[in-house]
Amino acid sequence: LAASLLPLREEAEDEIAIRAGTLRASRLARSTMELGGPVRLNMAARGSLANLRPVPQGERRPVTPDFVQLRVRAVGLNFRDVLNVMGLYPGDPGPPGADCSGTVLELGDRVTHLRVAEDIFGEAPGCLSTYSLAPAPLLTKKPETWTFEEASAMPVIFVTVEEALGDLAALKAGERVLIHAAAGGVGLVAIQYAQHVGAEVFATAGAEEKHEYLRSLGVKYISSSRSGPKFEEDMQRFFKETGSDGIDVVLNSLSHDDYIPRSLAMLRKGGRFMEIGKRGVWSKEQMREARPDVSYELIAADVMMEQEPWRYNGYLKRLLDRVDEGGLRPIHSHVFQGFKEGDAALQFLQ
Repeated sequence: LAASLLPLREEAEDEIAIRAGTLRASRLARSTMELGGPVRLNMAARGSLANLRPVPQGERRPVTPDFVQLRVRAVGLNFRDVLNVMGLYPGDPGPPGADCSGTVLELGDRVTHLRVAEDIFGEAPGCLSTYSLAPAPLLTKKPETWTFEEASAMPVIFVTVEEALGDLAALKAGERVLIHAAAGGVGLVAIQYAQHVGAEVFATAGAEEKHEYLRSLGVKYISSSRSGPKFEEDMQRFFKETGSDGIDVVLNSLSHDDYIPRSLAMLRKGGRFMEIGKRGVWSKEQMREARPDVSYELIAADVMMEQEPWRYNGYLKRLLDRVDEGGLRPIHSHVFQGFKEGDAALQFLQ
């Protein structure tokens, strides 16, 4: 030991350790561990997904009447959030993020349908943060058998489909429904709804792997969401195979390459055309001029959130019933861990 310490007489070390015959001195090094704490995803400006950056979240806002304080567990992003961050969404959509799941921490006055410590799902506008203040009417109890991630992916797409195909189009057994962009969130729930009521599904999607995935869900008739002429060609072939003279209901989200008039031409007399797109959509006057026989509805779940929040809540509760009946399963989704992956998640959607 003395021989080992002899060379250290001229070293300015206060402490020395001997490990397996090797002398070791303490040193300060940068840790790879990340400091945890409340964060929020800050959007400095619209126009680029790269503008999103995680920053520390300051003090929580005080809970006001009809609101609740949430510990956000998962956020469901969709293409609306991409349009929001890119500055392409009509009007002022507010901060990105709305669909979420979490745990109630505190209740505001007049909130009676939720409880502290209850796991919930629904809408909390601007919820890209550890804690979020959310309007209580837009929240309800989370399905017990679903994970936070599964529940956060569902609210707005379920409400959209339930209003469009359920309440407005009244899709029923034996009818044929055309679901555009069927591999997206709304499309996947629409397929489940159509199969639940016994309707026949015709679908469009982009990449071939999406076609394959839709086939795995039991969808037989699938065409392109990228090429209008290809879509027309395939649909005429499908009609020949099925002996059909057209479609009863269209759930549309495509406006490029004349998809609206092409789809309209396949809609049977007295059919229903449900429009969920935001850009390049037809007005009711345009539709009336082209097809006065068609029932045409512009679906906007975000408007319902703002103007009829308790009606929105009714749809969320309907989701719980549908899960209990076995008529709704969680959709396939891609999970990104932590707000630091927020821009990557939106880029994936883009």
